[in-house]
Amino acid sequence: MNSRYNAFTENTVLSAGTAGEEGVRLAFGSNWNVFRNNTITGGNGAGIGIGSGSNVAIEDNVVSGNAGTGVYLSQSGENYSVTGNVLDGNDAGISTSYVSNAVIRDNTVTDSIGSDGISVHKSSEVVVEENLVKLSERYGINVRHPASSDGGGIVVANNRVNRSNEVGIRLASTVRNTVVNNTVVNAPEPGLFSPPLGLLLESADNNSLRNNTIQNSWGAINITEGSENNTLSDHTVRDTDSGKWVARITNSTGNVVESVDIGDSTAANTVVSFGGRNVSVEVADSAPANPSATGIGRFVNVSNTSGQGSVDLTMHYEDGDLSAVAEDKLKLWSHGGTEWAPILLSTLDTANNTVTTSADDIGDRQTVGIFELPYDTDAAFALPAGPVEPGANVTFDASDSAGDIVDYAWDVDGDGSRDADGQTLEYAFATAGEYAVTLVVTDSEGNRDALTRTVTVADPVPSIPGQANPPTNLDDDPQLEDIDGDGDGDLFDALAYYNNRNTDAIENNPTRFDFDGDGQAGTLFDALQLFNELN
Repeated sequence: MNSRYNAFTENTVLSAGTAGEEGVRLAFGSNWNVFRNNTITGGNGAGIGIGSGSNVAIEDNVVSGNAGTGVYLSQSGENYSVTGNVLDGNDAGISTSYVSNAVIRDNTVTDSIGSDGISVHKSSEVVVEENLVKLSERYGINVRHPASSDGGGIVVANNRVNRSNEVGIRLASTVRNTVVNNTVVNAPEPGLFSPPLGLLLESADNNSLRNNTIQNSWGAINITEGSENNTLSDHTVRDTDSGKWVARITNSTGNVVESVDIGDSTAANTVVSFGGRNVSVEVADSAPANPSATGIGRFVNVSNTSGQGSVDLTMHYEDGDLSAVAEDKLKLWSHGGTEWAPILLSTLDTANNTVTTSADDIGDRQTVGIFELPYDTDAAFALPAGPVEPGANVTFDASDSAGDIVDYAWDVDGDGSRDADGQTLEYAFATAGEYAVTLVVTDSEGNRDALTRTVTVADPVPSIPGQANPPTNLDDDPQLEDIDGDGDGDLFDALAYYNNRNTDAIENNPTRFDFDGDGQAGTLFDALQLFNELN
């Protein structure tokens, strides 16, 4: 107590204390102390307990068989280093509570018989990295409750977590943490009532999870109610049981799962991305045959978890998948239990090798795959050059659609219903905004295709000071290159932009005048980029 600058090294502590007492305890402002190369075993409480001390190093100790936590850091201390320790057979491995600036690195935590391998509770700026955590009764690594509303700033990186009975890595009621490059291997124990999960987010917001690998987990990634705006990217999921989920989102919004490799699906390198609400993405070990179309052998199952579900699903493909199909005719198809049907509004991106769809009110266990359309009916229509003004008539021309088209159906308000017919459509949008316009074409044999494009409607830009006419657009992008409004793009436009780059007309309209693409308008670099474009 109140003891500083001590070194506790190469000691053996056996069966210390009565119930609840630590083998070794440091308390009440005991700062700048070192615990190194000790063996602490068989105690009735924590092996090493640190309370209200700072700048403490706990290194290369063996802590085993204690009724409490192996190493327990608590009570508003800071600057801890817990490295190179072996913690075996304790109730829990390593726990922090109300501490900051701690490093938990290169520890081996095994057989935590009552609780978690590593637990970070109401702590901030804690780094948990390069640890081996296995055989935890509950959670392998458990990050819960931030130190403040700003978040914990916890980094969980490069750890390996094996055989946790409930969850490999859990984030609960916490915000703004990073989980990266971890491996979780959670094979279900025989007869276990609730098989283990790989990654679990419970009421966890604005966290970033990247490049983690989950293997043998009954459910790989689970985002539960109240978890908002989390990003999970570039994960790998292997060896899930048939029919169990790769990732699921329940009663939560704003979460994005990007580029999950589910290599144990029908194709060895199936990659999916998705977001949504009340949706589960699952491995498709097999898929029904599709006699109507040729596919590339990539499938995934999508299910509704509870209540009304919605999903934004992207499936990835590779150039090597295209030997038997025409890339420009690829669509997502769905099979709800009876037959395959094309998702006509799925969007192909050949630059990124993806096909994407958005769907509301999804069914239970719907299989989605990539196939080509077996017919030559293609919907196409042109957009106006640049933004249009509210109230101005816009002409949509679908004459470039391919096939023996007998019906053109237009949806201009995004509600999914037919608003107009005909090969061309004139329409005026009342207010500024982004509008999704959909065209569905049907040919003489009943084949259909659909296309959705976005129209930008923006209030008119006033004339640039000193110019007689408002600026105009010279090409198909949203930017107004003709600064002086004379109908030509020349040196005088670049000069007019440079001279008026700090005016409200330019600075307040970045979508019209951001020529260098940095999100701002009115800079010298914008003027230079405009000059280069016009010359």
